[in-house]
Amino acid sequence: MNKINIIFIFLFITSVLSSNLNSISYSLKEPKEIIIEGLVENPLKISYEELRGFPKVWEIVELWCVEGYKVVKFNWTGVPLIYLLSKAKFKENAKEIIFHAADGFTSSITLKEALDPTVILALEANGTELTKITSREGGIRIILPCRWGYKWVTQITKIEVIDYDYKGLWETLGYSDEGKMPACPDTTLSNKIFNLNLESYNIYVAGFTTGIIEKIDYNHNGKVLEIKINYYSSNKSLINLYLGNIENYSHIDLILDEKVNATVLKNQDIITILLDNIKEQNSIKILAYQNTNEEKNSYIETNYSLILTIIILALLTSILIYIYKIRCKK
Repeated sequence: MNKINIIFIFLFITSVLSSNLNSISYSLKEPKEIIIEGLVENPLKISYEELRGFPKVWEIVELWCVEGYKVVKFNWTGVPLIYLLSKAKFKENAKEIIFHAADGFTSSITLKEALDPTVILALEANGTELTKITSREGGIRIILPCRWGYKWVTQITKIEVIDYDYKGLWETLGYSDEGKMPACPDTTLSNKIFNLNLESYNIYVAGFTTGIIEKIDYNHNGKVLEIKINYYSSNKSLINLYLGNIENYSHIDLILDEKVNATVLKNQDIITILLDNIKEQNSIKILAYQNTNEEKNSYIETNYSLILTIIILALLTSILIYIYKIRCKK
């Protein structure tokens, strides 16, 4: 057997092994449940059958891979991650979310990113269950619009809530921890996902609902922002709200119907509100009391006045002591 034949056989075997390994990496036995644990008050173990019964939304998003694989654009359907994290009740010191895959792959995003209603745990693509797709696009995965594909972890077995900065496989190799794309592809969202444009206010309000929102409006009077949502559904429904960029507000009050079950979670710059057991028309109000520049300036002026008063008193005291000493010498 000559050298050319040996090289040909070697290349053929290498190609077959590579193909098989690639097939194995994307044909692992699909996990049957997902665990949500870490910094949560209510750790969850959710079967895929239970997931299918949770409230779902859809969005048309492109999946881009930094390795240069073909871009795919699917209509992904799944459960918003904000809903799962609200049910698990993340703790106030939570900062990041780690996604663990069946093959050991991991990646993470910040809690603030995870709570955006467009971040979903996808169960289907174009109406086909992801558990039945064995290619790269298959496997129940996290959908992250405007993020590179290495952040879209697939075949997820565990979602872990942590209080530190975590770097997954690609991030440890030097890729961006945020994984943001330089240009965000167009995304078409389900009408169940909404966000409010609050003009001069820097508070961000978004959410999703399983019912019908008849009217959303707001008005402001002085330092108070009021959002009123007239919500109606003929069936038992829920609404999940996310309020971001709240660090410039002294406090936020929630006013809602006593018949509605509410779960309110927050940290220093995030508030999530899960309202369930909604069976009839409800009016929800969010009152945000903003820290204005006038208040800050007033606080600074008060401090300056206090410091100036102390300095004057100290000088007067020094002068009186000096005069007293002179008199004593005489």
